[in-house]
Amino acid sequence: MKKDSWLQPLNKTNVKKRFIVATLIFIIFYGSLYLWYAGIIEPEKIIYKNNIPIELSSIEIVQQIAEDYHDTHTYSETDLFVCSDMATDVWNMIETRGINAQIVIGNLGNPDANIFECNHAWVLAEVDGGWVAVETTQGYLVYGSTTAGENIIRNDAYYRGFFFDNPRELKEFTDLQKEYNTKVKDVNSLAGQVNSCQSEYNSLVNTYNSNCAGTIIYSMLSYCTTLKNDVSLKLSEYNTLVGQYNSKMSEINSLIEEMNALV
Repeated sequence: MKKDSWLQPLNKTNVKKRFIVATLIFIIFYGSLYLWYAGIIEPEKIIYKNNIPIELSSIEIVQQIAEDYHDTHTYSETDLFVCSDMATDVWNMIETRGINAQIVIGNLGNPDANIFECNHAWVLAEVDGGWVAVETTQGYLVYGSTTAGENIIRNDAYYRGFFFDNPRELKEFTDLQKEYNTKVKDVNSLAGQVNSCQSEYNSLVNTYNSNCAGTIIYSMLSYCTTLKNDVSLKLSEYNTLVGQYNSKMSEINSLIEEMNALV
């Protein structure tokens, strides 16, 4: 039988081995403590009853995640981009526990809203028996209207909206939506400029027709020539603005197609 090396008489080789092993144990133990203290890793929460660990069901795990997240995060403002960030956090936590989940955007006040009327985001988790909605900004679960049970929140609007399989798809959508909102502001500004330019053009045309149409008096020749040039310049300005407006509208339509392809 081979003797245990730890029971052999000490020599330089054994001392060196023991020192290396002790050093590795020290590094692993105190390194883990540091990572836990720094918040880089966090031990999994385990619920005990009579000192016996209880295995949670998938819906209990999801509820625990929602409550814990709400206890440690603040919903700063009512905004789609803020709540979509919170929904992404919770989606990651649920998926990490091996539970399938989706991120949803929609309008709880108007379940039939289109993608431009969405003002909220939440999570759907696939648990025992079906799907359950997670209101990530408030830390509770929301069930469908036909779900049996007492003291539960029911709202079918949480099961309507636009669904994303992962945060990458949601980010692509929100980035497009931000770009869309910027271009809409640009188009609205251009529309105002087009309308203003059109009014100025019409005013110049009316003035020219009132004073210069037909036979022109010699004393009015210079005035009418200048006025006619002003009409031409204003028409050119109007056409340029209309071209810019149409170009922006084309960009917006392309963005709409991209967004519709994601949902």
